Amino acid sequence: MPFYSNLQRRFWDKVQVCDHGWECQECCWPWVGAKTTKGYGNFYLRHFGKTTITVRSHRLAWELSHWCFLAEKEVICHRCDNPPCNQPAHLFPGTHAENTADMLRKKREARGPTHGAHTQPQAFYARAKLTPALVKELRFLASTGIFHPTDLADYYQTHADHIRNIVYGRSWKHIEYRLTVKWAPTDNLQGARRPKGIENAHAKLTEDQVMTIRTRHAAGETMAALGKEFGVGYTNISQIVHRHTWKHI
Repeated sequence: MPFYSNLQRRFWDKVQVCDHGWECQECCWPWVGAKTTKGYGNFYLRHFGKTTITVRSHRLAWELSHWCFLAEKEVICHRCDNPPCNQPAHLFPGTHAENTADMLRKKREARGPTHGAHTQPQAFYARAKLTPALVKELRFLASTGIFHPTDLADYYQTHADHIRNIVYGRSWKHIEYRLTVKWAPTDNLQGARRPKGIENAHAKLTEDQVMTIRTRHAAGETMAALGKEFGVGYTNISQIVHRHTWKHI
């Protein structure tokens, strides 16, 4: 990407320089062009006159100001913590680890009221496999000592590690419910029968559909195609085919 004068002109036309002029190092210079949902500027470049590529405006602002390229693993951090800012004096290069450390040091990570579960609950829970009500239910079942993580993972159609993270408070931290659980060494249900197949209230498939999936996969159909047709993920199809789930059929 040569630093042509027309590139400089096209770029800085989209930066709102403060009234103090180009010598100012105090004020933020916001990006007035296209932005990401988080407020970072997008700048579009032509790659060899054909393909359009997108770069972050603050990264290009630093490179244009210093007349040098950043290494691929380097990022540009903001001293002002203002995503649209393209003031070169407010920018400095670093690694992803240093950028994350800077964020944690300044306590800018999403937590508490700023967590996505509070600011955008519909979008947050649309991607989640569980809901707050199910998380509370899961933690209550774990507190009984009857169920092992693998039992709960089968019941809630997720991974045992995910279950442990929820129960121990490493995930879903915003749901205020803490308990101490000592898991039994067995992977089986103790003193109760685990719901199977269509008895599981969270089952997405019927026994006939499971048999059909296994038969058609044995005949050569791909897991991806089967998952798309039956409305479940590739992982679910793989678990069914390899009998990690629906073992009783």
